[in-house]
Amino acid sequence: MRIIVSSLFFLSSLTNFCFSNTYSALVHQFDTKSNKPVNINLKIHGESEGTVFLIGVYNEQNFKIDSTYMSNSGEAVFVKDSLYKPGYVYVLLPGGASFPLLLDKDQVFELTSDLKNLIQMMNVKGSIDNQLLYENAKYEASHQEKITVIASQKDKTDTNDEAKIVLQARIDSLVKERMNTLTSIFNKYPESFYVSFKSAGQNPIITYPRKPNGELDTTLQTFFYKTKFWDDVDFSDDRLLRTPVIANKLKVYMTKLTVQLPDSINASADFLIGKVLNYPEYYRYFVNWITLKYEPTKSMIMDPEAVYVHMISNYFTEERAVWSSKYEVDYFQKRASEMKASLIGKVGPNVEAKDINGYVKSISQIKSPYVVVFMFSPDCDHCIIESPKIVEYYKKAKEQGVEVFGIGLDTTTEDWKAFVLKNDMDIFTNVYDPTNKAIYKKYFVDVTPEIYVLNPERTIIGKNLKVEQIDQIIEEDKRKR
Repeated sequence: MRIIVSSLFFLSSLTNFCFSNTYSALVHQFDTKSNKPVNINLKIHGESEGTVFLIGVYNEQNFKIDSTYMSNSGEAVFVKDSLYKPGYVYVLLPGGASFPLLLDKDQVFELTSDLKNLIQMMNVKGSIDNQLLYENAKYEASHQEKITVIASQKDKTDTNDEAKIVLQARIDSLVKERMNTLTSIFNKYPESFYVSFKSAGQNPIITYPRKPNGELDTTLQTFFYKTKFWDDVDFSDDRLLRTPVIANKLKVYMTKLTVQLPDSINASADFLIGKVLNYPEYYRYFVNWITLKYEPTKSMIMDPEAVYVHMISNYFTEERAVWSSKYEVDYFQKRASEMKASLIGKVGPNVEAKDINGYVKSISQIKSPYVVVFMFSPDCDHCIIESPKIVEYYKKAKEQGVEVFGIGLDTTTEDWKAFVLKNDMDIFTNVYDPTNKAIYKKYFVDVTPEIYVLNPERTIIGKNLKVEQIDQIIEEDKRKR
């Protein structure tokens, strides 16, 4: 395998900038009398002596924020001259157990618990956010246990048994009770970080739209659910970016609720980013995440370049990507421009160069209905494996109206000719341009070998393929005719 174009290293570094500079190796002495803005006291019965870490959350990753010392009596304190950034953090104890905290403006409070059951035995003093966090966690655990018991009984009941209906009604009642409990908390503490965090994590209520014939309209159901998926997220609250909730919702929205085809992915991205155009931190977060997720060398979808081009062209611009330098923006814009001509659905560009006998050959000269454009490098390991396969494929497919057009890349004229002859690739057209002008900005190649398939109209119908996938792409195109 030969990497032709470097990966998205600049954008990746921008996304991960905070993960390497936030760790503090300070070990604080236990001090319950400090009047500093951060004074988080821990009393964990049963825990052993050692180092306690404060672990932050950002973009599906955890990072070390601070550390302190825990005595052999299970007491420790985090003391600091300036506030930690608000967000959702974990306290990692010496023995490996952990528990979560919400940090906001008031970072002076106390937590007491027992290692036997950290969550259920947690007692909080001085922090309404963490009181709500643990009170609701205890309630949710008890509530879910009740639902699980009833659901188990329901599963063991005959389908037509009236008892099943009664059990389902009890489950529905418990679900409604939970929603009423949350609503009560939301109404009582509307300004709290906990409410913002918990609200953002809620999923839309599922609706059941019907078709005229009475059947469930699953397409409309998904549409309603998806369009309401972000309704409870307060995009003016940057604290949420340092909690798991935004990363989790973004992953579900883009990969589970969105069909993994470029047009659908781009539409979902546009809908979401349109919501945060006036919220710089969310804009940056979403643009970076989506672009990295579908970066061509990392994505398995058919045409990730279509997503990459869309994201870079529309959102990673000098006017909008204000967190990036002009050099970085220019780099990404240039790379996207190199991909634009060879997206699926576009007419495949013509390539004209000399073959191994010195004659000028081009794709436009080919009369066969289908053209497979095979790009390779002689010293690429995967090309050495795939080239004999494309030769065997051509021997069978040429009678079915398929022609192969080989293009040598990143090599010398001598090495290219030797490779073509050694692998019997001279049975189909092969060209090479030592200046690379014949291929530049035509068929984008990240990794060799690269295969494109053109149909009778010379529209690109497949790319990023293995040899064994070519027939499937061609047959699908034939069925559409």
